[in-house]
Amino acid sequence: MKRILYILIGITIALLASCRDDDSTSSSPQQEVSVVNVDVILPLVQWSEWQSAIEDAMNNLDLAQESRRKRVRLNLRYHNEDSEDLSALAYALTHPGQGDARYVQPDTCHAIIGPYHSDHARAILDQAQHLRLPVVMPTCTSSELQRTEARKTNSFFLTESDITQCEVLLSIMQSIGHQRVCLLYSDDTYGQSFRDWFGFIATQIGLDVVPGGIRAYHEGDRLQDFFNMTGNPVGDTPTAMLVALSRTEDYVRVMAEKSQFDQAQQSKEHPVISPAVFVSDTGLSPELWSYHFYGTYAVGSDANGFMQDYYARHTTPAYGTAQMYDALTTIALGRFAQLCAADPDVLYIDGKRVEYEISPFLPNLSDWMRAVLATEAPAPATLWIGYGLASAFRLIEGGTLPSLQGATGDMQFDRDTHTTILHTRYLIWECDGSGNIIPIATVSTGGSAKGLSSDALWNWKSTIAELDPDVGADVNHHLPSLGERWAVIVSPSTSWKNYRHQADAFAIYQLLRQHGYDDDHIVLIVEDNLANDSQNPFPGQIFLERADQPDPANPLVNVNVRQNAVVDYHFSDLSSPDDMADILLGRSSDRLPHVIHPTEADNVFLFWSGHGSDNAGPLWGNEDSHEPFGANRIRRIVEQMQQPRQYRRMMFVLESCYSGLWGEALTGQPDLLVLTAANAYETSKADIYDDDIRTYLSNAFSRAFLNAVNANPAIPVADLYYSLARTTDGSHVTLYNIENYGSAFYRNMADFIE
Repeated sequence: MKRILYILIGITIALLASCRDDDSTSSSPQQEVSVVNVDVILPLVQWSEWQSAIEDAMNNLDLAQESRRKRVRLNLRYHNEDSEDLSALAYALTHPGQGDARYVQPDTCHAIIGPYHSDHARAILDQAQHLRLPVVMPTCTSSELQRTEARKTNSFFLTESDITQCEVLLSIMQSIGHQRVCLLYSDDTYGQSFRDWFGFIATQIGLDVVPGGIRAYHEGDRLQDFFNMTGNPVGDTPTAMLVALSRTEDYVRVMAEKSQFDQAQQSKEHPVISPAVFVSDTGLSPELWSYHFYGTYAVGSDANGFMQDYYARHTTPAYGTAQMYDALTTIALGRFAQLCAADPDVLYIDGKRVEYEISPFLPNLSDWMRAVLATEAPAPATLWIGYGLASAFRLIEGGTLPSLQGATGDMQFDRDTHTTILHTRYLIWECDGSGNIIPIATVSTGGSAKGLSSDALWNWKSTIAELDPDVGADVNHHLPSLGERWAVIVSPSTSWKNYRHQADAFAIYQLLRQHGYDDDHIVLIVEDNLANDSQNPFPGQIFLERADQPDPANPLVNVNVRQNAVVDYHFSDLSSPDDMADILLGRSSDRLPHVIHPTEADNVFLFWSGHGSDNAGPLWGNEDSHEPFGANRIRRIVEQMQQPRQYRRMMFVLESCYSGLWGEALTGQPDLLVLTAANAYETSKADIYDDDIRTYLSNAFSRAFLNAVNANPAIPVADLYYSLARTTDGSHVTLYNIENYGSAFYRNMADFIE
């Protein structure tokens, strides 16, 4: 893992400011002026806080084009993100002359800046996609949003995802000396990034997640028990708590309750120290400045003078200030490149001609913006300030695309689409409890002014545990010769957006059928509502992977995993988790006629793919279910299967967030192996987003499992684990209970796969 570089912000360099005393946008009669209508969607407070940067950018763009033959003028039209109907606004902006009369614009929208909040972005992006209208987002940092938009050519993200911010904060905690960590997050799109990555990153860098220390916060929640559980005795180093909430009022409630807890502890015989607080970028608010805590937010570059210039002429820049500046200059430079092209319909990016299969077929403003952002050294470098932008315009007019040095630093974007920034600098600050915000350092994850991209973070390889061949080698429970094999396959997910869970279940079903199982020995539990869902562009079919061409090396590509599958129960047919107990324990009834009937000579394989919750493991239902299946429940079922013995060997393969909770609960059970997609403190990750189907097709762990077993049905358990750990991104594949099962090097999947 790349280490965090600390760079003291007190660097003294010459101010590089360049601005004008007037705000004139006049042009000489000889200039050809192209007006670009830019609709800015922001909360009123952000529009106000960014006004200085907006004016600086507009003045510098005006100054930089004074002597050019052609000229771009940005016409900004503001919309209040907090009060507008964003879906209606997005429709009107992307359908000229149509939609709600309140939002119809007098002129065509050419580009959108905003929204500010990740939760609001989907309404804008979905409408903008059909025109490939550029949407430039200074502060939308949801990792899931950036992931699903990763292959879109019109969605520009100017701040790295919150995966990076989570890494920064955890690394700061570690550097200060904290070892135990916990997380309090808002249960929404913003908080999801922290929920998804907190446990994984903490594990990667060697921090201990407090058991039960990952919790969603909802308005009105009482946190006294949480503080007591995550706190430490007086004298110990306190736990560090990352707080990532969407709303200032929630931060206020949390900090007030923490203060009350601390005051109450002072009168106790054995007081507990509540966790030290580290807030994400949304926690920078004057309403909290009477408390002591640490925080971070994305800032501009001090390496090229933006921060120093802004400090000198204005004040401390608000979160997103530099990103807003770069949004405006990027749109202007993209349009100018389009104006100056010999043929604006012919554009090459990375040596490949830009053209599309659906209308609009030819390059548009989004593509010319990407072309400007795609240039790298040895292209001439130009700075963000007035004379630097003048150089950029001059080079573009002469047929050369510059290498931009923006207000945020090097304007380096992902190599595939050039729409997601690859580096962000973060300011670490301390609130001293007296109303003072003290800058401590600027940090990045790249070890220099450059940073680590969200794609790179997503593709982190998990820390792989070294398996000991001697562990479990002496296990001998005098098992009988193998009789039959039984399998139970479960997907509790029923919604379209959870397509991947049912796809995994069907794919495992096909694997077992190909390797000797008949339908009488498989219980398949899926809702089976996707193949004929109205949202399915391929009626009757479900895919785990899709490609334009078949791949002989990958048997999962373009295979309809639903074909000929015999579904025993729709998930909605089951009334409660108790039904699963009856199925596993062989208790058939008129309502549950199909159950497994293993004996002490039979092996049992259980595959589960669905959502999981922190502190509970696999859920009984979709992600909004309030009923976990329960780690204690599954342990009781397994214990009942031993009285009398109803299995010879048993293997659980679990694809869910926090699935390691089941692994921990089942440790100690004889002849049972548990293989999980994630440990007890982290989420598992979806894999392969399909633009046509508009959802994820599979989970990384499940797909890796299928590939490994398809390639070698008798793969040793150790090799299977190593293969999954190497190829599953973003979570720690974990083996549990090997000491009670048998050596991972001597046992193999032939126990369950013929």
